[in-house]
Amino acid sequence: MPGLLEKSRLICDCVHGLIDISYYANLLIDTKYFARTSKILQVGIVKQVYPGAEHSRKPHMLGSYYLAVQYLTKLRENQPELDITDKDILCVSIAGLLHDIGHGLASHTYEYFLNVIDKDNTFRHEEASIRLIQLIFKNYPDIKRQFDEIFDVEDYIFINECIDPPETFIKNNNWELKGRPIEKSFLYDIVSNNHTGLDVDKFDYLLRDALMAGIDSKHFSKDNIARIFENTRAIRDPKLQYLRLCYAEKVQADLEGVYDARRKMHTIMYKHKTCLSYEKVFVDALILANDHLKFFNEKGEAFKLSELYKDWELYSKITEEVVLSQITMSISPELEESRNILDELSNRHLPKRISKLNGSNLINYSESEIEEIIKTNCKVKTTKDNFFVKIRHLHGGKGLTKNPNANILLYDKDYQFIKSRDPYNQTQLPGGFIDAHVFVAYNLDTTIKEALKESAEAFSNQIYESIN
Repeated sequence: MPGLLEKSRLICDCVHGLIDISYYANLLIDTKYFARTSKILQVGIVKQVYPGAEHSRKPHMLGSYYLAVQYLTKLRENQPELDITDKDILCVSIAGLLHDIGHGLASHTYEYFLNVIDKDNTFRHEEASIRLIQLIFKNYPDIKRQFDEIFDVEDYIFINECIDPPETFIKNNNWELKGRPIEKSFLYDIVSNNHTGLDVDKFDYLLRDALMAGIDSKHFSKDNIARIFENTRAIRDPKLQYLRLCYAEKVQADLEGVYDARRKMHTIMYKHKTCLSYEKVFVDALILANDHLKFFNEKGEAFKLSELYKDWELYSKITEEVVLSQITMSISPELEESRNILDELSNRHLPKRISKLNGSNLINYSESEIEEIIKTNCKVKTTKDNFFVKIRHLHGGKGLTKNPNANILLYDKDYQFIKSRDPYNQTQLPGGFIDAHVFVAYNLDTTIKEALKESAEAFSNQIYESIN
């Protein structure tokens, strides 16, 4: 039987260099479910603005795996009393390896599509990842047999919990998690850190996405990650009464750099105005096609695009390439409107931004409410088909109303907790910034466009005056 962390394979990665893959992790990599992630774009439609950002989920998952191993290895070296075992490292690193295996076509765009179709849908990509992991162990009995030789039931549960931990770990004074006891609570902070958002998932995608897009990331680099790893300790939270990852006072700037990098990437990349415009129209095409596309499972049962997650095996086979091919190659009259929209996107006939709205009071409005105000006050008769509004929440990962630094625990040279100073970079709201963009349909009549712009700017002035 191979050692739990015995190296089986080397993979060359553009961010981290050579990555050692353990024998057991490699078993999971060489499956069709993991292979599908090479066809799932990491940053969805961002490639329409940054052509270099055509990387898939696959290298990001490998990078998260690598960082999880490095993080726990360093923590074990610095705190041997934590009794971090090879099995702990294997479980957490597998969670890092598979945490995004459940993403749908165009990544988060599929979730956006589902939320427009049905705001009450229950889909979450974390849950989808857990479901696809279950399929691996179900449909690859030899892999399951080998893992059963080293894993207990709690280890499988632990991997799932690392991928999708609950918001609260303790309820009614009871430890809620089943994979590991409260003594190893800090292990849940590695892959998906609900306390601070500082985890290997975020560390990797901020580095990787910036690199692939050609964005300067000098304020957050591998050196910052190395400093964070070296200066992390698991210490008991005096309020929560369990061990959490805590950080030396001297790396507070490095930690702030993570939040700043996230805000920056959402501002200039993930929620770039052209990405917002493209995604809105792309999702419109999917919505129009939804009732006319049929995908069949092995039993011959038909599912809409919005229903794929009701059959996980079928879901695992449908990528952006499959869906777009079905639409564009179809001669069905029912799909003509979707085909035309995709043709418009291919010719870059995108809705154009006519106004940018600023002001913290935007947090009190929804997109539909702003659209109604602009439509009502427009001096020319118009319809909501002529324009739309997209609000951007640009925060560090904990929402606009909460300072992400608030939950960070810092310690001094005597390992005593100290209060963190105020962040160097002040923000509009405690957690970040908010703005909104008004777009009009491509080739919209100039008179209507100018009237909508005037109405939007009047609303923008109203918002600004209410602040001052």
